[in-house]
Amino acid sequence: MKKQYKQNTPVFGIPVLGYKDRIIPEVELYRYTIIENLLIAGMQGVRECVFDDGMYRIVETSDGLYDVTLSATNGSPAAEGIVSGAYFKAATQISWKDLKKGSRYWLYLRGSRQTFADPSSLRMVVANKRMSEGENQLLMASVNLRETEPEINAYPDGKVYSKDIAKHVTDKENPHGRRLYQDELVVTERLVLRNMLGESPIIEVIGVDGDPVEFPASALPGAVAALSGRAVEVIDFESFGAEGGVIKVPGRSKIFNVTITRRVVGSFEGEAGEIAVGYFGEDDKVDEGNEFAVYNATDEGLPMRAMVMCG
Repeated sequence: MKKQYKQNTPVFGIPVLGYKDRIIPEVELYRYTIIENLLIAGMQGVRECVFDDGMYRIVETSDGLYDVTLSATNGSPAAEGIVSGAYFKAATQISWKDLKKGSRYWLYLRGSRQTFADPSSLRMVVANKRMSEGENQLLMASVNLRETEPEINAYPDGKVYSKDIAKHVTDKENPHGRRLYQDELVVTERLVLRNMLGESPIIEVIGVDGDPVEFPASALPGAVAALSGRAVEVIDFESFGAEGGVIKVPGRSKIFNVTITRRVVGSFEGEAGEIAVGYFGEDDKVDEGNEFAVYNATDEGLPMRAMVMCG
């Protein structure tokens, strides 16, 4: 529609009353439609994502040419979401046309400034390769026309649903899902391996042949020690309680690190509570370099095991 006020905002073109303008209901509706769509998109907190989409279907239109249609289901629009920062609500059916056999395609929706005023104002974009993020387009599907039978993937990698974003934000335990795939993980301060049941977490290493090798995290200090050329001693003892007690490692000159675990012998009784380790030069009870002190907050006499990295 023609904007009939003398002024418009510079970015989204929201009409604003000018000097001696009269209020025009149609222009006011246009103005508040843009504002409403901005608010809907803003509440989602992202620039591109799908709220919901319908059913994809591929149709051969002529020899070697295909159309992909996205149709509404259950009374919903064909697709709904955010594109280029604007809320969109597609028509009951939209199409990506003239796809050639023998190629692979990625199907996108692209919005414009007009989408803020008209949520159905969309452009269907076909790409021969995956587009990079930040190009104001929304990935909807991929199509493989290289095989004998055409294939549509309605959930290609990189397609973002708002419900997945919401799950990501609210899931404090596993914001990226229970399994995280990364090419590289960089830890700048601390890496923590923790089993909330009090057991040692399991570390799994997949070899080139695909066979997994599993070992408990409690064995990690020993592995590190072996790689660094330091010795590892395993010492079984009974807990000393809050007063603490000193353990000497015979034949060793220096203690580098100690990992303490609770052992189970027979029934699982008593509470170890928080466990602390004291070292030579830091703990008053420890007089020699090959000694360390162990404290635990509650019961004495509990079976425990120390894995000692030493030299």
